Amino acid sequence: MLKNAIERFKNSNRLKNITKISSGTLVGQIISFITVPIFTRIYGAEILGIWAFLNAIYLFVNSFSDLGLTYSIMVEKDENKREKIYQILTTIILLFSFIISIIIGIIYTFFKENDTNLNIWFLMIYSLIAIFTLQQVQICYTWLNRNGKYDILMKNPLINNLSFGIIGIILGIIGLKQYGYYIGWIAGQILTLMNMKKYMPKKSINVNIREYKEIFKENLNFVKYQLPTNIINVLKNQLPTFIIKPFFGNTILGYYSITLKILNIPITLLGNAVGRVFFQESTEMMNKGQGIGEFTYRSITKMMKVGAIPMILLISFGKIAVRIFLGEDWEPAGDMLRIVAFQTYFIFLTASVQGISINLKKQKYVMYTYIAQSIGIIISFFIGKFIFDSIYIALLLMVLIFIIINIVYFCKMFIVMEISYKKYLKQIMINFGCILILSIIISQIVDWVAKGVKI
Repeated sequence: MLKNAIERFKNSNRLKNITKISSGTLVGQIISFITVPIFTRIYGAEILGIWAFLNAIYLFVNSFSDLGLTYSIMVEKDENKREKIYQILTTIILLFSFIISIIIGIIYTFFKENDTNLNIWFLMIYSLIAIFTLQQVQICYTWLNRNGKYDILMKNPLINNLSFGIIGIILGIIGLKQYGYYIGWIAGQILTLMNMKKYMPKKSINVNIREYKEIFKENLNFVKYQLPTNIINVLKNQLPTFIIKPFFGNTILGYYSITLKILNIPITLLGNAVGRVFFQESTEMMNKGQGIGEFTYRSITKMMKVGAIPMILLISFGKIAVRIFLGEDWEPAGDMLRIVAFQTYFIFLTASVQGISINLKKQKYVMYTYIAQSIGIIISFFIGKFIFDSIYIALLLMVLIFIIINIVYFCKMFIVMEISYKKYLKQIMINFGCILILSIIISQIVDWVAKGVKI
């Protein structure tokens, strides 16, 4: 059996590519796992909460700074046009980075108290670099993914997490607690980008207006559908961060940001790795005129089973693990983790089959889904704050609404791919039901044992 498994691995480019990306991500996540408890003790929940809020702003800016054209790199067949897209995107993003960083500086100088406690010039420079590198990393990832350069991509998590960890911890230890976390994070971004830039087109800037018009005209659907979809998606993902800060404060936001960091491990470790390879292969299938319905169904049902075990472990042991590794002050993050983990399971599945809406030219379905989920988030937090005054109730409602909408979305996509949505519905209900039941049982046992031994 082992021999057969080895032979299948040798003969499967898909498994090899997934393994390449996952192995690098695994090492990066191990480093992140080691550094997180050190970061939490050095910098505290408030600093991490402020960083999370600023990062949410930058991610929102980047949802529209590429005008929705990043994924056009994946589907463009002509190499020269792909290079033009890359150059145009880099130019536009650099311009956006300057403009937004100046706007952020003006807002924090004249319109409100600077509750980040950061020097205004540092904040502007940090914002400029963060906005540019975040989007550039994504564009380079897409370019290299399109060309199957997985040997390069596998190094990124290692470079990012190692440099962030070393620099952030050293700066914190020597007393630079006000800025150390931010500088460490920026260093990780820059070094990651440098690793990929070596393999990108040499020319990065394009000021030829005629080529801008040509690229926009040929990729108008991305501007019309992918751009608003990206904006709504990022807004939906960052809405809890934007709402938690004014409703519950920076410290609670810090707990929430650490919760997401822990829960994102299975997504970044495996979900995104599988999803990047799936996107490339499904794109090639579509270019050859082949359907991707059965391929998508097989992929997502496999990932349902793969994702079940880590989710059960996270939900069952997450609270006690947070208390042990991060300290008793971080116990609220453990309670949040148990709630949000159920949502993470569905995000994990979505990440593993990324790109299906683009290949099927159904970005508008994703847009409708994100709008519905955004409305659900707003309703959840208003109920949680003004009726129950509880972050936990808000998160519970948010998760329930998210899951329902996500299931409806995939049912619709399988109908488009001419695959019975009932098959998907049956599989997701069985797998999610098992996760829910086993997690509740094991969590109760773990809590009972913890109380008995006073952990």
